[in-house]
Amino acid sequence: MECGNRFAVVYDDEHVVVVEKSPGVLTVPTLHGESNTLVQLLRRHLGQGRRYPPRLEVVHRLDREVSGLLVFAKSAEVALTLRADFAAHRPEREYIALVAGVVPADKGTFASRLVTGKSLQRYSTDDQSKGEAAVTHYRVERRLAGATLVRVRLETGRRNQIRVHFAEAGYPILGEDRYHPEQARHPRWRARRLALHARLLGFTHPVGGQPLRFESPLPADFTRFLGDVGEARPARGPQAPPRTPRPPPEAPRSAPRPPSRAPRPPPEAPRSAPRPPSRAPRPPSRAPRPPPEAPRSAPRPPSRAPRPPPEAPRSAPRPPSRAPRPPPEAPRSAPRPPSRAPHSAPRPPSRAPRPPPEAPRSAPRPPSRAPRPPPGRPGGAAAHRPKPGKPRR
Repeated sequence: MECGNRFAVVYDDEHVVVVEKSPGVLTVPTLHGESNTLVQLLRRHLGQGRRYPPRLEVVHRLDREVSGLLVFAKSAEVALTLRADFAAHRPEREYIALVAGVVPADKGTFASRLVTGKSLQRYSTDDQSKGEAAVTHYRVERRLAGATLVRVRLETGRRNQIRVHFAEAGYPILGEDRYHPEQARHPRWRARRLALHARLLGFTHPVGGQPLRFESPLPADFTRFLGDVGEARPARGPQAPPRTPRPPPEAPRSAPRPPSRAPRPPPEAPRSAPRPPSRAPRPPSRAPRPPPEAPRSAPRPPSRAPRPPPEAPRSAPRPPSRAPRPPPEAPRSAPRPPSRAPHSAPRPPSRAPRPPPEAPRSAPRPPSRAPRPPPGRPGGAAAHRPKPGKPRR
């Protein structure tokens, strides 16, 4: 049953439901809380016409960019049974993949222990005490120009197991953006998805006990790619010819060079032998001169010896002509001459206070401004008269 372009229901009963997921759809929400994941879309689809949507339990998962078949349980008891079967590797699961490069072996097995790094990247380790055991079996279906179509059967279902194993072997899946993405390219692969498809799923019904087996056709992106890319030359045995060693070219490289390039002993001998007599030491005219060598190590002649007479006057005191002058030094420490004594003495009489002007300021005003006579006394032209109506005091 087609349910849009995100998933399709392949099988549905009251206990389990099998769907085919499209690439680009998350199976379950992550810690970021994504919406429109497969489990949410499937619950909405199965809950149409019902008051409450059915319960769905996740049994296994597929990566976002991987398409194909997977099963969900409708109860916790059924989910426990199916998870136990998957942990015991009882279900049959097969994938189809397009990997970069030409795989030389017709079939093979990858076995390692997968460890998760800090960035959630998965990688294999040789430490048997770490990680999870992962086993992947593959078989070559078709060799193409620059790519290989392989069938992959999982013995263990670890996260990113197929992607890590093929990438570490040097054949990353086309469209890979996490593990060796620089090698997972092909000019004819134009799909924006991972070239990995879960094509087969088989398990035993957890309640009825009958075997169930489902297959999914090859996606359209795979079919288009297989039609565009030409065939590679067929494999010859367990290994392809391009990877076989080439002993003939390697042997002459490690063998010694031919006699034409052998060392030439005649020219080499004179190089190590002493020089001919023509290059003998020069005649005695150029021999070392012992007389000049002796004076070089001997002390300098007396002409360059230090001059004691000039050194003595430098350390001796200066001549009397430059001696200190006692007459000028005495007056500097003596008191100043009398010409400067009046400065500390009182000012001359010309600057003394003027007593005559100060006296009249504190004295009474002149008679022109004298006070008027009292009003009770006769004086002037008329006497003071009291106002009428008021008793005279």
